[in-house]
Amino acid sequence: MQRCNLAHRRPPPSSGEALYQQRCASCHEGGAARAADTKALRQLSAERIGFALAYGIMRQQGRDLSRGEIGEIVRFLAGTPAAPAPALPDSTCRDPGPQLTDAALPR
Repeated sequence: MQRCNLAHRRPPPSSGEALYQQRCASCHEGGAARAADTKALRQLSAERIGFALAYGIMRQQGRDLSRGEIGEIVRFLAGTPAAPAPALPDSTCRDPGPQLTDAALPR
């Protein structure tokens, strides 16, 4: 009978870890000169990692990732999901403006 030592078994990777290994690790763990290693990335805030992937320096690498996939990578690296983006105020103009009754004005 073969016994399995559960103390040495690694849990299956999270989807964030799997995405990181698939999309990020070749540079961030491969010794690329300008790519911070995983240890350095884990020191960044969730918001900073998410921004870098969506809009910042890593946007080209993140362009094919969904919002959910970016969130999974952020959760894997930072340990927490990035805060949701704040809602932008409504900028719709509610003022109807002056009524133009002058027939000489173009319509």
